Amino acid sequence: YTTLALKSSSCALRFILLLFLSLPPLYPGAPMTGELRCQCLSTVSEVIQHKRIATVELIPEGPHCIHSEVIATLKNGIKSCLNPEAYWVKLIIRKIMNRFQGSS
Repeated sequence: YTTLALKSSSCALRFILLLFLSLPPLYPGAPMTGELRCQCLSTVSEVIQHKRIATVELIPEGPHCIHSEVIATLKNGIKSCLNPEAYWVKLIIRKIMNRFQGSS
C-alpha cells in the first residue's frame, strides 16, 4: 500500500508541475523556456555591414512561427531580426547555405 501511495503522489506531483509549466507567463512579453512562438516581432531591412555581424541564425518556418526568421548578432552583442525578403539578407542566406552544403 505504501508503494502505491508513493507512485500516485509522484504522478500527481508530475501532473501539477506539468500544469504549472504550461501556464502563460505572469506578465506579458516574458519569454518562457521552450515556448513555441516567433522570436522576431519586427524586422529591419536596412543593410548592416557584414564586418559588424558576428553570427547569423536561420530559423525556418514551422509550428512555432509561420514565417522564417533571420537573427543577426552584431559584434557589440545586439541582436537584430533581419527581413528575410530583403535582397541583401537573401544574399547572406544563400552564402551560408552554399558554405553549409559545401562542407557536408
